[in-house]
Amino acid sequence: DRFAVRTRTLGKKTIVAAGVFDGHGIAGSQSWGADIAEVASKTISREAVEWIAADETRDLSKLAAAFEAFQRKHEERYDEQITARVDAARRAFVEENGFSPGPRALPAEGGTTATVV
Repeated sequence: DRFAVRTRTLGKKTIVAAGVFDGHGIAGSQSWGADIAEVASKTISREAVEWIAADETRDLSKLAAAFEAFQRKHEERYDEQITARVDAARRAFVEENGFSPGPRALPAEGGTTATVV
């Protein structure tokens, strides 16, 4: 887990956003889940402070969109670092052996959960 507190001063008002980020993952390396939580804590807490500063209506859909954008970025990272390698290894296996190694299985990956106040 990673914890983040961000502040921003606007005139006489100080905005504080605090978050807890739990990274889920076993792919890539042993630190994959911790890496996800670390990036999420920096990215989403910054987005939260900016959202509070810019949006007087407190439209939660904008903050939710920031979290969803982070998850998409994480999925792209997974595809680049894990899926592409597995697919390349499978293609090499077929070329060398002339038959498919069977169904493709990828390491479980969950992204992150986040609580921001």
